[in-house]
Amino acid sequence: MKSAFLVLSFVPLAFGGAGCSASVEGKVNTSASASAEVQDFDKPVDTQMSAMSTKAAADANQPALALLGSRQDLSYQGPPTTTCKCLNVVMGQPADGGFRWSGEKPRTNPSSQLVIAVSSAGLACPEAGDQATGASYWGYEAVGSDIVVVVERAYSGRPLASGAIIPRPANGQVYVRPIDKKLPYGKSPTGLGDRCQVGKLAPVASPSQGPAPASLGTDAPVEKSATSIP
Repeated sequence: MKSAFLVLSFVPLAFGGAGCSASVEGKVNTSASASAEVQDFDKPVDTQMSAMSTKAAADANQPALALLGSRQDLSYQGPPTTTCKCLNVVMGQPADGGFRWSGEKPRTNPSSQLVIAVSSAGLACPEAGDQATGASYWGYEAVGSDIVVVVERAYSGRPLASGAIIPRPANGQVYVRPIDKKLPYGKSPTGLGDRCQVGKLAPVASPSQGPAPASLGTDAPVEKSATSIP
């Protein structure tokens, strides 16, 4: 009788307690799934994901890319030879020897940005007149596939803008011209033409990058430095 009682007492647990059975089964399945997930974490990390994490960490430790426009912390430190009419011009990247930075050198993207510095200091320029105060960076414009840097006459009492970070043309060149044709600064050194080419740029490998932001076009206003607008 004792054995029969034990069997009968087990039957309600198996059939009458169906809810309890389902709960126990659910716990077993969840435990197995969790075990499988833990085992997945023990597998080697995917190489591509690891590389992406490393790159993200490296980018996070680097300063942000510099913005385009005039730089008050930049001045010309190139050779004394005249590049354009009444104007010395140097172009390149922040670490190049032709630039002097009063603070930390900015970070640029060499495939889409250039640094340019101009100076008329110490240059003989009879065309500028006896009361000439020198040249100052004014802005840049996109003309077709080229970037044209515009210089103006420096004004007494106003900070002198000696350079800027400009877009790098994808398939064009960089030129300098005076804001007014009556000014000599930045004209061709030969006297032929109203603008002067700076160096010789090779085409960028990726043609998808345009020479300038969409807001700057052939017919758009020239980008002006806040410190050099008349």
